[in-house]
Amino acid sequence: MVPVHQAGPRRRWLLCLAWAWALGAVVSAGPAWGQDDDFNDNVTGPQWTTVVDEPQTLSVFEFSERLNVIANSPPSLSTDALYLSNGPSGFRMSTAADFELALDYAFNGFDGERADDGDALTLVFGVGRDEAGTDSAAVGYGAAAQEVLGTTVISEVLVGAARTNNAQTQELLGLGGPSTGTFSITYDASADDLRLGVGGNEMLLDDVVQGEWNADSLLVSFGARGSAFFLLSGDAWLDNFQIVSGDVLPIGGLAGDYNGGGQVEQGDLDLVLQNWGRNTELTGVPAGWVNDEPTELIDQEELDGVLLGWGNTAAPRLAGAAVPEPGMAWCLAFGLSVLRRRSAFGR
Repeated sequence: MVPVHQAGPRRRWLLCLAWAWALGAVVSAGPAWGQDDDFNDNVTGPQWTTVVDEPQTLSVFEFSERLNVIANSPPSLSTDALYLSNGPSGFRMSTAADFELALDYAFNGFDGERADDGDALTLVFGVGRDEAGTDSAAVGYGAAAQEVLGTTVISEVLVGAARTNNAQTQELLGLGGPSTGTFSITYDASADDLRLGVGGNEMLLDDVVQGEWNADSLLVSFGARGSAFFLLSGDAWLDNFQIVSGDVLPIGGLAGDYNGGGQVEQGDLDLVLQNWGRNTELTGVPAGWVNDEPTELIDQEELDGVLLGWGNTAAPRLAGAAVPEPGMAWCLAFGLSVLRRRSAFGR
């Protein structure tokens, strides 16, 4: 047998790999932490990235201690202006524990002069497994236009929608109000129940988050999506994002923590080995790979990230830090958006 100290570089990597595989470290989600944001500082926080497809027609900005939406007849239903929780100090919500999220909204006025049948513009709030929006869900409130007997009728609507493996379902939750209220997203981990809505008007996804999405954590997003309508400053806004309860998993700072679990451990190694040689440009990012996503082949570079960071842990963050500004596209009928991969926004 060749002594370990005489082994070449390839041999040493194989020995490290065998050691790490055998170790089988287990990590659990940390305690509940908050990332609340009341937008009072009028400054985008480090937890968020911004997705704004066409800033000249649809934008979000912090002003007067809230997140305002301005619209100048966006060109298509898929035009987004959103905040996403994958910033430099971003976070995900663990699905190993119950969680509850809340976000105030107001949709006080709009101009639908250019709106035709099928146009819509909504405020949105959602969660998703991946940035690509393959598995995601959202709730939204806004205005939608429909042709009835030759006349364009505009209604205010509350809607919910979800995607599983890019197959979309949608649900009308209410008509005509309330134009101000609080979006709510709650998750029951033991029952695998995700609920999105306002008050008692909600969409229920049963046995989907873990049962179908296989999601161990979820990103958060809010903002606006839609077409044709005009919104002036003060017409529509979002405020008081709250993590009422739940386990928050930091992302974006721990090399090798590919599954976003908060520690470099067995689950990250499994992701690398089970997908070794996979070309993500052709097949997409593997399910469960949520941090430091590979852009081409999964190979030695990803393995090095796990082995060199083995056992490292990201410290959870307390509530109270400046938080605002995620960007995430959550696609819903009547303007709800589904989370999309950020690179896909370059057109």
